[in-house]
Amino acid sequence: MESLQNKNVLIVGATGGIGEETARLINNNKAHVFLTGRDSNKLQAVASKLSISSERTFQLDITDATAV
Repeated sequence: MESLQNKNVLIVGATGGIGEETARLINNNKAHVFLTGRDSNKLQAVASKLSISSERTFQLDITDATAV
C-alpha cells in the first residue's frame, strides 16, 4: 500500500462499522484524517478514541444535498 503519511483523507460515515474501522486504519498510517457522520455524539466519541481533534470532525448527512 502506498504511504498515507501526511495525506488528507475524508472518511464519510465514520461513526461506526466500516467507516470507524477505516478511520482507525488510516489514522494509524499517519494521515490527516477528517471525519463526517450524522450523529455528533458518536462522531465526537470516535474522534476522541482515535485522538483526532474536534476541528477535523463535521456533523453532516451526505444524503441531504442542502447540507453538503
